[in-house]
Amino acid sequence: MYWMRLLEGVSLSKQIGVALLPLKKLAHGLLPAMSFTILGFCAFSHAMCAVQVTPEHLWPHTFWYSFTSLITQGLPEHPPDDYLELFLLYGGVLFFSIFVMNIFIGVISEQYASEKEQGDVMFERVRAHSCLNYLTRITVLPCNLLTPKAAALLALGTMALTLMLQLGVLYSRRPVPGILQLAAFIASQVVLFMVSIQCKGKSFPWSQHDGAKRYLWICEPSEPSSSRDLRSPWAQQSNDSVRLVEAVERTLAMNLDGMRQVVRSEMMASMSVAGRDSTWPRSDGPEVVNQDKEPFFKRWGR
Repeated sequence: MYWMRLLEGVSLSKQIGVALLPLKKLAHGLLPAMSFTILGFCAFSHAMCAVQVTPEHLWPHTFWYSFTSLITQGLPEHPPDDYLELFLLYGGVLFFSIFVMNIFIGVISEQYASEKEQGDVMFERVRAHSCLNYLTRITVLPCNLLTPKAAALLALGTMALTLMLQLGVLYSRRPVPGILQLAAFIASQVVLFMVSIQCKGKSFPWSQHDGAKRYLWICEPSEPSSSRDLRSPWAQQSNDSVRLVEAVERTLAMNLDGMRQVVRSEMMASMSVAGRDSTWPRSDGPEVVNQDKEPFFKRWGR
């Protein structure tokens, strides 16, 4: 626990955190390769336990033998008497040393390279998360108990006392009971945490528990609408859709105009043919109609 807390504190340093945080993120990328390795190790242990001439217990003897042979690649001093067991041992060692280890090396290299590119952003995110936790905790915990100077002195005294206790146990070579170690660890952690948020006499906004809402404003430089639309893929797709709709509308309008022209031409042609084949009525006599063909239209009235 001490070393984990020390690692957490060291990770907040920019020089160390940028290089250390990608290593901490490698565990997520190694899960598939680790699952494959565990499955292969269990299969080899089961097979080795099944083919042994003098069978031993699966746990811990066969597992220990498999781990020594596969992971550490340490062959036994004397080869097994059974050829099947010998061939299985050779095949397992070759498979793990050539195939599985190369998979781990490739996955670790690729994952670290991808995480290294985001090292600065990852470090800023971790630091911002730490600041957010700090501001959230001090809104519900008392922070007006000590002044910053008194809190710093108390923190130094606590660390010195903890170090002296550790050195005393190492030199006396007398183990401290586990319950006392746990109590000392919890007490030192609580004291160091509480003194880190003490700000008595300071006019910090979080020192007053008034319950008022506060907001975080984030400002970004604005861009012209034209350049922003050109850079946005959604805006580009929207512009393409608008242009497509306009082209379809123009095509439909042209087709409608063409259809109107065709209909108008057909009507004029029909009217001219009907006019030639029919006799128009006069003003001084009845209407005379051609009996061979019916006129296209009749004139009503005079």
